[in-house]
Amino acid sequence: MIDSSSIFRSVSISKFCKTLMCMSALSFASQLPSLADAISPAITGEGKVYSKEAANSAYFGTGVSGRMTEASTLRFEGEQETADGQLESAIKKLRKAVQLDPSDPTGHLLFARALSARVRETKLPDEALLNQAISEWKLIWHHDADLLDQYEGHREARSLGKLQKALAKYKEQHPAEFQVAQKQAPEKM
Repeated sequence: MIDSSSIFRSVSISKFCKTLMCMSALSFASQLPSLADAISPAITGEGKVYSKEAANSAYFGTGVSGRMTEASTLRFEGEQETADGQLESAIKKLRKAVQLDPSDPTGHLLFARALSARVRETKLPDEALLNQAISEWKLIWHHDADLLDQYEGHREARSLGKLQKALAKYKEQHPAEFQVAQKQAPEKM
């Protein structure tokens, strides 16, 4: 015959075991790095100097938190200006944002988008700007934690690579016209 106290003991032991297992699993899981932390810090900018403009410590403060806050503000403003078509200003702001916080993949992504928009708006794109856009997209493609961003980086790098090959072919076939067009192009950034 089964009495109620033995059932109560078995249920409470079962709950205790489940609770203990959950606690140990949470303890173990907290020891593991998240995927974003494991992959995204690989984006360092590879020692590139994106901008020589100094941080605005008078407004944002000094130290790491001031630079991160300024970088976040610049990313927001740069994204808005890219959407509004103010690409020169957006590129300048996003360049500084990436310099201030090179390990943030969002800054690199927004910077690459602004560069791509600038390259695509001109009839004959600047080679240096095109190379920089491809470099940024490859950085995102190979190092970003977000798979959608990686896919966008892969797609854009390949697309701009095709444009780069077509530009090289045009340059080879029409050297005189290419030199005239490069001289008429706006100043390099």
